[in-house]
Amino acid sequence: MESIVQLVGIIVTAIVANKGLGVWEDQKIGSKRIEIAEDLFISFLEFKQDVIYITNGVVWNNEISNNKDELEKLVPAEYYERCISVFAYIKRREKRREKLVSFFTKKHLAYAYFGKDIYDLYDRCEKLFNEISVGLDMIWEHQSHYIGRFDREFYNSLDELVTLGLRVKHPKRIELENIAEEATKIFHKTLGLNIQKKLSWREWLWG
Repeated sequence: MESIVQLVGIIVTAIVANKGLGVWEDQKIGSKRIEIAEDLFISFLEFKQDVIYITNGVVWNNEISNNKDELEKLVPAEYYERCISVFAYIKRREKRREKLVSFFTKKHLAYAYFGKDIYDLYDRCEKLFNEISVGLDMIWEHQSHYIGRFDREFYNSLDELVTLGLRVKHPKRIELENIAEEATKIFHKTLGLNIQKKLSWREWLWG
């Protein structure tokens, strides 16, 4: 009889321990999901700000002076002035390249945890950034070597694209804002009220 009681006690202890382990594993998985959600959410906000930074149509004096020697080696003297702006945008893109590569490499991890909706947002980010990059490269080739004869309308459309940071009503800028808003909705399901803290801190940081 005593052995039966002991056996029952062992079984009950094992069941409780197993349930406890299950709860711990669930908490661990939930904690990891929150950690990943925070990282991905911040990276989407930073993607938006990086695009705005690269395409800010204002070129500052320190950028001009920092880029001067390199630009003078790349283009004939008569092309220098007209290349200042686009070269500044390209240098900004170089500064953000590592961050952007890191952002896009998280695409499959995001899909594993948050599904197709977030995966589709990455696709839209890639499409938008590729369009901007191609526009930058086309304008650079045109301005620095006079390669490609653009009609005025086409050139203006490229110029608007690569200065998106100043154009809050441009369709591509609206798309950028929509991506950030949709990412916020997706991650809100996991982060809840904590998402407001992340948003408030980022808004304070970037003004």
